[in-house]
Amino acid sequence: ANAYIIFSFICYCLWVYPTQLDINECLDSFTCPENTMCRNTEGGYLCPCNLGFSSNGSLCEDIDECSTPEQDWLCTNGTCVNTPGSFLCLCEEGFHSANTGCQDVDECADSPAVCGPHSSCLNTIGFYECPCDKGFESNATECTDIDECAKQENLCPAHAECVNTDGHFLCSCRWGTTQSRPQGPTPTLPTSCTLRDSLSWESHTTESM
Repeated sequence: ANAYIIFSFICYCLWVYPTQLDINECLDSFTCPENTMCRNTEGGYLCPCNLGFSSNGSLCEDIDECSTPEQDWLCTNGTCVNTPGSFLCLCEEGFHSANTGCQDVDECADSPAVCGPHSSCLNTIGFYECPCDKGFESNATECTDIDECAKQENLCPAHAECVNTDGHFLCSCRWGTTQSRPQGPTPTLPTSCTLRDSLSWESHTTESM
């Protein structure tokens, strides 16, 4: 609560004046000391300290909000800097100033293209991540295609050839074979490639496993 510096006076009226009129001392700009506001009262006036100041009995001194127990939540994720009558929050990188201190910056919402091709933006507290899409891996600077055919053997059944594509791979039955695969709405790897009497090209495109 604000402290008050109280001033009062006694007015002796001459007998020729029938009534006593209150004088508004606050009309005088030199009534109250620095960092106070003047509040007129009947027969006197008050000088309450401005917000962010407290009275030492004669003057109003600045309150150092940054040295109070509340400073821990005043500037969460930031540094508290005292100013005359108030304070500032210098936010850490990845945060911005808000009414409740420092709030996380959602880089993914502010800059949708912050991540490179073949990756998705994932916001984190104070930063963001760019995990690679399925079928790609990071080389520390960008997301590059995973060559599933070179990294893993026997991805495709016998008599089939593994063909790497961007983010995926294909299993294509060789000349003179026919393919069989499970029935269903989702494309799947062929379960086998069977030799046929007549030569023809049979292929099947599938998502990477």
